[in-house]
Amino acid sequence: MQRLWTALILALGLALTALAWTPSSYGVVLAQLGAPEAGLVWGEPRQVRSDEYAVWTPLVQATVRNGGARHNARSPYGEDLRNFNALPLRDWALPLKPAMWGFFGPLDPARAFAWSWALPMVAFLLGWERLFRRLGVDPTSAIAASGTLWMTGYVQTWWTTTGPVLAAWPWVLLAALAPWRPWVRVVAVGWTTAVCLLAHLYPPLILTLALVGGLLLLWADADRRRWLETLAGVAAGTALVAAYLWDVIPLMADTIYPGQRISSGGGVPLVQGLDLVLPGVSAWLGASRLADTNVCEATTAGSLVPLLVLLAADRTALQERWQEPLWRRKTVLALALLAGLLAWMLLPLPSWLGTPLGWHKVPPVRMVVPAGVVLLLLALRVPTRAPLPALVTAAWVWNLAHWSSFNPVQDARPLFDTPRTDALTALQVQADQDPRGWLVVPGFGGAVLNGLGFASISHAMAAPQTDWFAPWFPELGPGELRATFHRFGHVQLYGGDVPQVLRQDVVRVPLATFGPALKPLGVRLDPDLAGPLDAAGWIDRITLGDPVVITGWGQFDGTQDQVGLILKTSWPVRAARAEATLRPDVVRATGDTGLGASGFRLELDLNGDPTGPLCLVTDDPARGQHRVQQLGRSDPCAHLGRSQGRERNFPSHPRQRGRRGL
Repeated sequence: MQRLWTALILALGLALTALAWTPSSYGVVLAQLGAPEAGLVWGEPRQVRSDEYAVWTPLVQATVRNGGARHNARSPYGEDLRNFNALPLRDWALPLKPAMWGFFGPLDPARAFAWSWALPMVAFLLGWERLFRRLGVDPTSAIAASGTLWMTGYVQTWWTTTGPVLAAWPWVLLAALAPWRPWVRVVAVGWTTAVCLLAHLYPPLILTLALVGGLLLLWADADRRRWLETLAGVAAGTALVAAYLWDVIPLMADTIYPGQRISSGGGVPLVQGLDLVLPGVSAWLGASRLADTNVCEATTAGSLVPLLVLLAADRTALQERWQEPLWRRKTVLALALLAGLLAWMLLPLPSWLGTPLGWHKVPPVRMVVPAGVVLLLLALRVPTRAPLPALVTAAWVWNLAHWSSFNPVQDARPLFDTPRTDALTALQVQADQDPRGWLVVPGFGGAVLNGLGFASISHAMAAPQTDWFAPWFPELGPGELRATFHRFGHVQLYGGDVPQVLRQDVVRVPLATFGPALKPLGVRLDPDLAGPLDAAGWIDRITLGDPVVITGWGQFDGTQDQVGLILKTSWPVRAARAEATLRPDVVRATGDTGLGASGFRLELDLNGDPTGPLCLVTDDPARGQHRVQQLGRSDPCAHLGRSQGRERNFPSHPRQRGRRGL
């Protein structure tokens, strides 16, 4: 049975690699580029998985484009790509990143990317199965338990972020428990520890899994020598990782987020705790709403195994087991650890209480993984009246029904050979027009634009870029600069005037600071316009005063020459002046990156009261003339057009001038 299982899983991993199939939700980005079906084999990309499609996958793309070099030459920031993400860097730690080996072998980038997901899947299913057997579980139940854990809500929803850590972790324990010579064990534990840590250096998960690992060594009756050899191997692997990230770890530990984040106990809804033994209950009862969070945050590593085993428990046999001192001590230790994990999840405990175990650095919701693993391990030790393989298989089927469709099957080839859509072409044109070669457009999250090969200001910073931003915002003092930029986070462009921390991992910076120079808008009065014109854009607001101020947006690019506005009105206009403004919201709404400077601010000096209709037309040599729409029951300019007639040109306002970045 075990050989067949191993052969099937290995064959599946090789097939996925050959086909270049991945669980990536990068289809969200492809849809934004105008190619929604590109490479989508099955399922649907998940908008909620932005950690993957907007951060990790684009960073892999960027690293491949960068030739595996450490510093990102294709980014304005020139940031260090050696960080807590596993990336295909051409450096001395490559032997510790087996999932990245495909990028430096005979595989093309798409199949190498598929390998980076196929290998963790194979390692997870085979590693956990072998670990369960090493702890005394029968082979069939061990296979079913591995599949059950694989199909838990947490593993599936977070697979494209922390999945590789969960895949590598059982192999550390297997190396520690293998019947090898001491030096071989130390080397094997050291290598697997380094592989696990570099798969995704996420301390909250690693800290809690270390406690579970200690529990399993006790369960396996490890003697003193084996404990010392295991600790030596773990220390060696940790030292390797520390040497590799010697300048990254202190920097991240000093950040506002996540380095200085302190967690207290509690905050996990009770219904989410119930999900540990009744998977799906959090979705049924709306745990995601109760937790004010997304579906990923509302999942657990739970299964039906504990509940089914409890219902089918052989109480007589269980009482006999309880009389065995060694079995009882092991069980009590596991129950004590489980109680601590659940308490940190559910109870409002002060942060100092978790400090001895490092739990003050662990958000309570992250305890759902070790709690689920310990519950499963405890359940597998209980004698039952019904066959244990049948119970575990039933739990596997239950989880399969709930979560097997969460991740899509995405062909990786469009990720590295991006379809040449109109949107992508427009981005390239805009980047080519910038003398710095930068792309300054809003509307794309994370590192997406850099992954596509653009030197984008919008980016995902795995490490803070405080010094880079300092010259751009000299008005910020050292404390305010640190509070704003000294963090891991997404850099987003917006239409405001000052940098802004939107969330603990999102910083917004003014588009105008980095954007292209805006050209003056000409304004002319043409009272004889007639005939149909296509409508595009809206007048957002008309403020009556001295002067009258009209703001909105239209079908034009304010970075280009000879762009202007045409007025048809009975208002007594004495003088008019207009300036282009940046409108990132229009880009987000339309997907047209050429409309980033499509806003206008029009000022009118009048000789009398503004009575009668006012019709406004945008005039762009590249886009033509378009009528700007007005809110209301009827548009007084719906039949506006052009004819020969009188027109007056107004001079540009003396304050109107282009903007340039620093």
